[in-house]
Amino acid sequence: DYQRYGRILNRTVRYPDGKEHSFDIWTKNWRSQNEFIIVVPFDSKTRTFWILDEYYPAGHMFCKGLPAGNVDVKHGGAVSAAQSEMKEEANLIGGEYINLLENEKTTMLQDKYQQDFCYMYLCVDPKEEDDDEERKKNVAAGEMEELITVHKDIDLQTVMRWIRSGLY
Repeated sequence: DYQRYGRILNRTVRYPDGKEHSFDIWTKNWRSQNEFIIVVPFDSKTRTFWILDEYYPAGHMFCKGLPAGNVDVKHGGAVSAAQSEMKEEANLIGGEYINLLENEKTTMLQDKYQQDFCYMYLCVDPKEEDDDEERKKNVAAGEMEELITVHKDIDLQTVMRWIRSGLY
């Protein structure tokens, strides 16, 4: 049972017809409450986005993405986790966080074979962190293995082209 970043759970269920079925369930957040956040950083003045380019170990390739991460006890909640990931991964602070789901208790299941639940936020008008020493501490604290490059001022057409091309 390998547990560095995740684990496989065996779940057996009995359907209404009485038959039992077993499933392998993946959970990557075994250290937390199986919650994670995804943040869409948006500049309302230029109507553009910040997009990350980072190494995805599962695909063994670089992909476009958004600031994302686990909701850990240290965060105290999903918004705090979103703010932390924005600072750590995109070097962005502040902004208005708008929940993209129905309410603060609503989460979205990642997929049917994963036990991870997602909170999604739009962050409008964050600012770049000026403190380079703080950024270096964040990278040293664990973001270095993600090998992230931040792209700013990306228009919606480019984002959509990247999604359609499978780069996301």
